[in-house]
Formats: sequence, structure tokens, C-alpha cells
Amino acid sequence: MALDINTPKGQDTLDRERRAIEIWHSHYPHLVYVETPKEKAGRVDGILVQDNVCRAVVETKCRVIPTQKFDEMYGEQWLVTYHKLEQGKLISEALNVPFLGFLYLAVDDVLLWAKLWDPEYGWVRSFKVQRTETQATVNGGKVWRDNAYIDMVKCDRLRLKGCQTTGQSAKNTE
Repeated sequence: MALDINTPKGQDTLDRERRAIEIWHSHYPHLVYVETPKEKAGRVDGILVQDNVCRAVVETKCRVIPTQKFDEMYGEQWLVTYHKLEQGKLISEALNVPFLGFLYLAVDDVLLWAKLWDPEYGWVRSFKVQRTETQATVNGGKVWRDNAYIDMVKCDRLRLKGCQTTGQSAKNTE
């Protein structure tokens, strides 16, 4: 089975993911984003490492929409397959580190991030799960599945260099 990442649209998505990582590193260079292998389907997209110690697990998604549309039309609700959330939680639980969500809005070059799950407190960001029809992959198609709609109100929003953030800080990943 061919991986979606190996298609032209998949490569565009990978470029956007790496832009999100660049924005992250411009603000938090001490928390290095290490990608999971892209030649295989991974359960999460990366981990954050500080001083050679894993500090968090990360799910990264990229959307080609303006921030205003995300805020107004989608009510700051981020759609992620529920399976991805469960996988991230399980890995974070096994490693005893937080699970973070990165949402890159490519049109405005903005990275939204939030802690989703914490080993001490459980789920720290509210979400609802609904079975809905969505795009199957970056390459199109339709599929019915359980999707989580994560509340990203008051999440941190980062731009490359000189951003303003709201909500929790990166210190809260530890």
C-alpha cells in the first residue's frame, strides 16, 4: 500500500508540517520537535525532546484555510480522527508525558497548539466525538468515521518570530 505522504499532495502537507515545526522552534528552541519516520504510517507525528529526554508527544495537522474562517466558520473546533487522539493518548500514557496538538493554518502561517492530554490530569482540552463523513486522505476520497472536534478556543497561536501567545506556555509540557 502506497503512503499518501509519497504523493505530490502528501509532499505539500509534509512541507507545511515542517513549516509548523519551524514556527515552533522559533519560539521554543529548547523543545526540539523530532519527527517520526515518514516512510511508514505512524501513530503520532513527532515527539518533543529537551536535553535528550522525551517531554511530549505531538499530533500535527495542517489546514489550508484562513485563521478567520477557522475561528468564525468552524467555531475554533479542530477536526481530528478520534482514533488519532486515542493513539496519541496511549503513547503519551506509556511514556508518561503530555500529548500536544499542533494545528498549522497555512494561509495565515499560524501555528495553533494546545496540550490535549496530561498524565496527571487526563484530557485537558474538551472535545466531542461524532461519526461524520470527511475527506479520507490528503489525496481526497470520502470516508465515514468517528471524528473528534477539539475546542481550540484560547489555545496558543504562534507566528514565526515575535508572536503573541495566549493560554498555556511551553513550560506546561513538563
